[in-house]
This record gives sequence, C-alpha cells and structure tokens, in this order.
Amino acid sequence: PASFYCRTEATVMPTPCKEGHYCPKGSSIPLPCPEGFHNALANLSSSDECDECPPGSFCRSGSVAPELCPAGRFGAFPGLPDAQCSGPCAAGHHCPSGSTNATAYRCAAGTFNAVQGGTDPSACQPCSNIECGENLYRQGQCTIDDNGYTCHACANLLCEVGTYRSGSCSGTTDG
Repeated sequence: PASFYCRTEATVMPTPCKEGHYCPKGSSIPLPCPEGFHNALANLSSSDECDECPPGSFCRSGSVAPELCPAGRFGAFPGLPDAQCSGPCAAGHHCPSGSTNATAYRCAAGTFNAVQGGTDPSACQPCSNIECGENLYRQGQCTIDDNGYTCHACANLLCEVGTYRSGSCSGTTDG
C-alpha cells in the first residue's frame, strides 16, 4: 500500500515509510525527499508531501528537518540543497547562522571587514589612522558606503616641496 514499502514481494507486514522519505504504492525501498525539501512525518506516499526548506536554511536529500545556513553564509531563497546556501556574507558585514541576506549585520561604526564571509562581530576589525609609510597618508578613519564601514586606503599623494601634510597639503616649512 501507499505510505509503506515491502522489502520482498511476499511481505506480509509492510514497513511504514520513515521520516524524510516517501513511499508510493508498490515501493520496495523508501525514496528520500528531494534536495531542498524535508519532512519530519512518517508514512508519506508522494514527494509532493515533502516541505520546501525555508530561506536561511538548506535541506539535503532525505532531510527530516532544515539545517540553518552556516555562519558567514546566507540563504535568500527557499529550497536550497546544501551548506553553500546562496553565498558568502558581503564584505563590511557579518552573518550569523540562519541569515537570509548577504548584509544581515553591518560592521559597527569604527570597524571594517574587507573580506566576504564574516561570521560574527569579531570579523569586523577596528579602523585606525595608521602610518602608511613614507610619503603616504591615510586620510580619515572610516566612512560608510554601500558595503558597510570601510577604512580609507593609503593615498600616494606627495606634498609639494616646502609644504607638509596636515589633513591636506598646507602650510610651509618656511615658517
């Protein structure tokens, strides 16, 4: 009968279909719910009875329950089949497990994250007005842009002979 399977043709007592699987009439083995779907109920007779995994999660074939997308990744759509989910969290942000968009949490003011895949606030490092090297200058600390808080890159801007840099080339060394 549907919702059961029989390991051999002469089975007197069919076996109930197990969780994460379905058993159409005449099944000799349980069939797994497809990738991107799950089901915690036993005795399903059709793949149509498997539930689609919600955003922020993924389901491998035969899943009983959805698994959250891992920290550093996000799941924007339902029905994702594996832990890659939709992709890595965007630079300038961090994504805890179960995130549904690449920009789940922006790095806090005064911090930055230059790489994708930040998993928690510790991925966001403090900005600093560091020395960039001879004849280089880091202008400002942090600004906010579409990718979150980022530090300005060092600029290779030389001041003219006889001037010095104090925010911008100004003043003279003469007095």
